[in-house]
Parts: sequence; structure tokens; C-alpha cells
Amino acid sequence: MHDTIKAGDAPNTLRTKDIRVARVAGDAMRVLSGNAYPSETISFKLQEASLLYPAPISYYPFPVQFKPLSIPNTMAFLLKGSAFVTGAGSGIGRATALAFAKYGAKRLSLVDCDGSSLEATSKLIKKAHPAVQILEHAIDVAKEEKVQTAMSQTAAEFGRVDVAVNVAGIYHGVLTHECKTEDWRNVLGINLDGLWFCQREEIKQMLVQEDRGPREGRVAIINVSSVAGLFAGAGTAYTASKHAVIGITRNDAVAYASKGIRVNVICPGWTDTPLIRRAQAENPEFPNIAKARAPMARMADPEEIADAIVFLGSRMAGFMTGAVVPVDGGYSAA
Repeated sequence: MHDTIKAGDAPNTLRTKDIRVARVAGDAMRVLSGNAYPSETISFKLQEASLLYPAPISYYPFPVQFKPLSIPNTMAFLLKGSAFVTGAGSGIGRATALAFAKYGAKRLSLVDCDGSSLEATSKLIKKAHPAVQILEHAIDVAKEEKVQTAMSQTAAEFGRVDVAVNVAGIYHGVLTHECKTEDWRNVLGINLDGLWFCQREEIKQMLVQEDRGPREGRVAIINVSSVAGLFAGAGTAYTASKHAVIGITRNDAVAYASKGIRVNVICPGWTDTPLIRRAQAENPEFPNIAKARAPMARMADPEEIADAIVFLGSRMAGFMTGAVVPVDGGYSAA
């Protein structure tokens, strides 16, 4: 389709948002998708052009009127398809679920041991993004059969899992001589066994999904470790569990790279979450210690960790696997 505009035409003659114009000096004008005749006829394809950087109206030798160009927020399409998120009832898990809905995931399968917190997360998502489908699984990830059921229900309802994020975890900050066997097993049962149960089911599901090519794959798993996975000092059981998460991530990243499955791990620094607040109950000086150790001199907001997780789950991280990504305000670099 072509439109023709002549010098002296009425202002409303040129009303399409589909004109691509480059600004030049004086009374000259150039239409990039066609020809330019400042004083005569301008012919261009409306369907193939877009308006960018219009010159002031005074630059044109005839009266024109432009409608504003509506540019879609491409950040809203970073993610797509279905996501599986554990620990979604609070903290980093809740922030991740909200961020996934914000950035394009249309189907969310959410896991948390606290059903009321999980329901609260779902309500927040539905309020902001009513079109998003949500499955809730109020389960303990340390229960192997419960994890299997949650993944089976997700696959049956959504058909596939495009991104999985394993956030669920607990904190226990005591040293070896003070640590009871039951506490050791509880921490390792959730932080390590629970994560591995989830990752095993995620990989099983991803292996039977369509491989969407080298950039898309089957697609991604993001585990949440901690700076305690990089350094000592956060208590024996917790530190051991978070080191192990990095090991699992690296091993599976290599093992399944050829299958189109990317596996990466985030190592958050001190983040303002319920887990950290519980740690503060054990040691009231914990926030001050955290701020003193991080060069940025503050704790992270959960949303800041979620943003990094969104990136790793997106196509922009298509060549990243086995990466250990500190999001710690500079702590690991200091």
C-alpha cells in the first residue's frame, strides 16, 4: 500500500504512526522507506515503515501532524511459557514469582511449605497480572514423593516447564560441636536433598520436551545458593548445603548441556528476607555485620536477586551454563 502526500496538504493528511523519518538540516526531509521530495510528492510504504526521531514540524515544507508512536515494552517478553518456582511463599522465591509474571511467563507452578504464604503470593500475582495461570503446591520439598506429584501436575496442566528456580531453603547458623544431628539432617534435607529432588524432576520433564534450538533449548534451571556457598562462616550445616548446591549445579550443567538444558546458580549476599530476619533473631548484630562486609554497605532487596534470576532464565543468557553468579553487593570481590 502507498500513500501520496503533496506540499500544502492539510495537517491531518499525514496521520500514520508508520512513517520512518530521519532528521536533517534546513528544510530537507528524507523518508527512509521511500523517496524524498521536500517540495513535491512524497511516496512511501506505510506498512513497512516506522516513525523514529521526527524532525520539528518547522522542518517540513508542508503542514504535517504526527500521532505518537506506541512502542511495546519489550522487557515484558524476556520470558515465556511456564515456570516452576520453589520457596515462592516469601522472600526471594516470592519476588521471583512476581518478576516472572512481570517479564512474560504466562503459567506459574509455585511451591512452598506454607500454604497461606503461597496463597498470598498468588493473590499478588493475580492482582498485577490477571491473565497468568497459577498452580499452587503447598508441600515440603524434602518429601520426594510430594515433589514428584507437583511436577507431574505441572506437566499435565502446562505441558512443559521452560524455567525452573529452586529457592526453598532454611538457615541454621551453629558450629559443628553445637549442631544436633536432627538439625543437620533438617538443613541438608531441605537445602540439599529438597533442591536435588526438584532438579531431578525438572530435568526429567525437560528431557521429554521439545528442544527449541541452540538459543532456546529446553530451557533453564536456576538454583539459589548463597555467598555461604563460596565462603565459610555461616554455620556448618548451612555452609555445607550451599557449597553442595554449587557442586550439583556445575555437574548437571555439564551433563545436560548437549541436551539443551542450562543450569546456573545464583549466590545472593545478605538479602532482606524472612530467613535473614530469623538469623537476626539468633544474632541481633547480624544486619550490621552484613552491611559492614558488603562494599555497597547494605542488604539486597529480594527483587534485586529476582532480576538476576530473570536474566539467567531468559534468552539473553542463552550461552550461560554452569555459571556461579554472586549477587552480593561486592562481598565476594572484596
